[in-house]
Amino acid sequence: MIYLDNNATTLMPECAKQEMIKWTNHGNPSATYPSAREAKKMMDEFRDYIAKSLGVQSCCTDRPDAADTAKRAQTIGEIAPNLYKVIFTSCGSESNCFIIRCTIEAFTLRTHVIPHVIVSAIEHKSIIALVEQLERCGYCTVSRILPKMSGHILAEDVAREIRPNTCLVSIQHANNETGAINDIAAIAAVSHKMRVPFHSDIVQSYGKIPINLVKSGIDTVSISFHKVHGAPGLGALVIKEQFLCGYHLEPLSPGGGEMQWRSGTQAPHNIAAAFAGTVFTFERMESTTRNHYTLKSELVKMLHARIPTRTFEEYMQSRKKYELECVILQDTARPRDYLPNTILMSIAKHVGETACNSLIKQKLEDAGVIVSVSSACLSSHKGASHVLLAMNVPTIISDGVIRVSMGTETTIADIRAFVNGFLAEGIRQLQITKSGKAVRDEKNK
Repeated sequence: MIYLDNNATTLMPECAKQEMIKWTNHGNPSATYPSAREAKKMMDEFRDYIAKSLGVQSCCTDRPDAADTAKRAQTIGEIAPNLYKVIFTSCGSESNCFIIRCTIEAFTLRTHVIPHVIVSAIEHKSIIALVEQLERCGYCTVSRILPKMSGHILAEDVAREIRPNTCLVSIQHANNETGAINDIAAIAAVSHKMRVPFHSDIVQSYGKIPINLVKSGIDTVSISFHKVHGAPGLGALVIKEQFLCGYHLEPLSPGGGEMQWRSGTQAPHNIAAAFAGTVFTFERMESTTRNHYTLKSELVKMLHARIPTRTFEEYMQSRKKYELECVILQDTARPRDYLPNTILMSIAKHVGETACNSLIKQKLEDAGVIVSVSSACLSSHKGASHVLLAMNVPTIISDGVIRVSMGTETTIADIRAFVNGFLAEGIRQLQITKSGKAVRDEKNK
């Protein structure tokens, strides 16, 4: 089986599986008996590793009480700007929910003003759905920044939306569909110029490209560890200590557990597996990234050799259309502006009905190639995804969209198998349409 699917390319390596087994039923890290202290020590070592991987220092203290928080907020400038807290959560979605809800609540309590939040229109659904709910309930107002044709969110577009009551800007580092990498340092700079904290969902980019929170000026990020060879069910919110104290943030779910910031018993087996998977990922990051960019380049070359192939921007700017062509929703002339392992493409069919990505996906799976579709043309959720809609991608392209996500084991042979299957099904759909048209034309004579 060849896995070119976003959720199947980060399978757990043996080292992560062994760590998960080792730490299963090892004890409650919040307790004080020996095995519990061992679990807590392992978790704090992982916090330090995560912080170091992001260019910051972990501060693993419990949440201060209200009086201490107020005191520290008065001397916020004395807190080192490289101190960040690593709070384990269940996933990236919970981390996103954590920071958005808690920031809105803190701003409202402090100012008695309905806050304003800025997100992009192509954020992960956890953010899109949350801000829609909060806005509908009257807890905040929201600005949604539209992407450019390349899939990117620009800092100047964010700057234009900042208001006196803006409490948070949340823009993802890289999009999970298009792979477009945003200049989050520039976005953080325009946010801070107006004294607004900046959050970024880095689930897709963490472990694939270097990220330095201090140099980029990022206040808080969300991570999901199944993207770095851990098991599903563990994420983290990495947040600047100055932000925590200055904003008087309170827990999303109080009651104990994760340093008093998140209630519930921690899961050492999941955390240990994530630790091993993260180390595994970062030890190979440079070579894996280089290999993925090479494979992406070869994939595009293979397509160009077999079928008319161009970028989405080229397609939209040209009047010439082909019976069957491949449209790549990335700027292939700027490969480093996109994730190394992700490419979004479509079969655009200009004869008869549009191409069907569900059939393409099924034919590829029958041939042992696993890919993903953000929105399937034959599903109950028929229609373009919110990302493609925000980019104004026409139906003739969105109906044929396939997302390819390469893993550490992906080879050039895997890419060749994908291209063969992808084009074969596209050509088959075109031939069926043309055969039907020929029959109809003959009957109408």
